[in-house]
Amino acid sequence: MNFKIFLKKTWKFIWHDDSLASWIVSFILAFLIVKFIVYPGIGFITGTDYPIVAVVSVSMEHNQNFDSWWEANKDWYVGYDIQKEDFQKFIFKNGFDKGDIIFLKGSKPKDIKVGDVIVFESTTEYPVIHRVVKAWQKDDIYYFQTKGDNNGDSYSA
Repeated sequence: MNFKIFLKKTWKFIWHDDSLASWIVSFILAFLIVKFIVYPGIGFITGTDYPIVAVVSVSMEHNQNFDSWWEANKDWYVGYDIQKEDFQKFIFKNGFDKGDIIFLKGSKPKDIKVGDVIVFESTTEYPVIHRVVKAWQKDDIYYFQTKGDNNGDSYSA
């Protein structure tokens, strides 16, 4: 059997055959294309290893309107010289919820500033999604202190 006939039969099997085997092969093929072509392609275009992430914790949830949330949490932020007016200008000023899907783009460390939400690897099982509350540079190394809006403490990355 020549290659052209093989391709035609394979195409017919995947797209036109309504058998269980065809469905299984189609599912596996779709998984492989997304995992090894689409997702890495989106990552290449956006400049990040994590172009699409799902929020798996409640660390950024506010569970109330902004003014109520700010009143309950302002002492911590004011201690870091972040005022209500500053926070209202931040991206995701109302946080986000567990289960949300976030599309990311890569950034250079020099472009990250206080108030930005970043995703980074930590000692936890999943990437951490937190807000930058302090940023500084020492020599040629950039440092970031982050905090989940719904957390009591902060991390350094």
